[in-house]
Amino acid sequence: MPLIIIPLGGVGILALAIAFLIGRHIYQVKRLPLREYDREQLAQEHAQEMERERLLLIRERHEHDLQLAQQRHALELRMQWEDHELQKHLALTRIAPDNQGHYPYYIHPEQGFMPLPNVNMRQIAQKTEEATTADQGQLIASGIRQPTQRYLIDQLEENALQVCPGVRTSDGQPVILSIPDAVHFKLIGSSGFGKSCLAAAILDQAIKLNSPDVLQIALLDLEHKTSRLFEHSPNVATLTVGRRSVPMVATSADEVASHLGYLKKELDRRAQLSEYDLQSEPLLLIYVEEMLSLQFEVDETLIVQMLKDLSVLAVRARKYNMFLLACAQTDYSTPELKTAQKQFRSRIAFAIDTTAARAAGFMSTDLIKYSFSHSQRGDGMYVLETPGVASLMLAPVYDVRAKVLALDTRSARVQHPFTMRSDTLPERIVNADERPVALRSERSIEVHNLLEKGWGKQAIIEKIWGVKKGGSPKYKDAENEYNSIIEADEKEGEQHGM
Repeated sequence: MPLIIIPLGGVGILALAIAFLIGRHIYQVKRLPLREYDREQLAQEHAQEMERERLLLIRERHEHDLQLAQQRHALELRMQWEDHELQKHLALTRIAPDNQGHYPYYIHPEQGFMPLPNVNMRQIAQKTEEATTADQGQLIASGIRQPTQRYLIDQLEENALQVCPGVRTSDGQPVILSIPDAVHFKLIGSSGFGKSCLAAAILDQAIKLNSPDVLQIALLDLEHKTSRLFEHSPNVATLTVGRRSVPMVATSADEVASHLGYLKKELDRRAQLSEYDLQSEPLLLIYVEEMLSLQFEVDETLIVQMLKDLSVLAVRARKYNMFLLACAQTDYSTPELKTAQKQFRSRIAFAIDTTAARAAGFMSTDLIKYSFSHSQRGDGMYVLETPGVASLMLAPVYDVRAKVLALDTRSARVQHPFTMRSDTLPERIVNADERPVALRSERSIEVHNLLEKGWGKQAIIEKIWGVKKGGSPKYKDAENEYNSIIEADEKEGEQHGM
């Protein structure tokens, strides 16, 4: 019996071994696709985790920026309160002490400087006004007039990202601002006093002195007036939205809202770049007309996102070489735009009262009062506050209405059917309603046409003469010929009263 069990046991073991090997092979064959599926699932979960971390970092950075903006706003309010206390202190101390050497004020532990009960505040106000009037006599020097746009452009360097908003009324000296250092520009004032004209002059300087690879502009003009002068400029930015290339020109309120969303996406794109790559991106100057009235004219479905995009651009855009040039009639704080309004470091005011000035963050109360009481339509007087500058200014002569009207006239002009015209002859036959352009060359005509489209000097030279800026003899010859064409046009305009 034992002899029979042992062989059977060996056969059973051999059968079990063969069955184990077969089962292991089948398990491995079936396990391979399962491992591949697990690998894809793990990769997908890892990608989702990375995306959650990226969104979390973006949210934390956004919350940090908003926190900094709120702290800055609180600091500005504290500075305004201290300035108010200082002005009150100065107003009280302008009155000389009495015979016993007592001054007409005391320091309250909570309310600061306070007048004594027996002090006549009307007398204090009257004497303060008289002293202020005497000091304001030095604000405007005799013989100071509005500068020409050509004079201000001559004060600026090419491709240096500079603008010159005007000259001081005290000495006639031009004030030159760096766009990156100025951060954001805010122009407020009553209608018809020149804020849009000054904004157009700043845009004109920017595109004429900076090539498109250095500076680009976005025109968000719901009125479609000022922007018409520059919408054909080569400096107008074009952003890629999906598969489309969208020029940054908005001519209605809803288009402005949509383009602000595109600019927010451009900000996000630049935020992903390294510091080295970010330096090669052109500066983007964003012109927004009637900024505060947008919230009342944009479609209700777009307004919430538009206000968010505008606030983000005001808070974060300067880090990525994007800056705002905004115009508004008033600047009373609203809950939706309170944070955005406090980010403008360069403030310009045309004939506004002190209440609106304080809401806009202005601190030069005396200059605001003088501008409000003495400004007249078309005189170009305004108050400029920017880091290092607080002055009464005169804007350049730049009539947007006349330029737009001239543009409409040229577009609507209908030639007489029997008047023959030729652009190939040096002496061109013209209609009676045009000024003579005899002996004008084809190159001069092309320069004139590009200037009307808002092209700058460098872009015109590269387009017509085919040479880039430098010290080569070809570039110098092209520049001299360009300057001679401009001088000839100016002389011709003076002769015909234009």
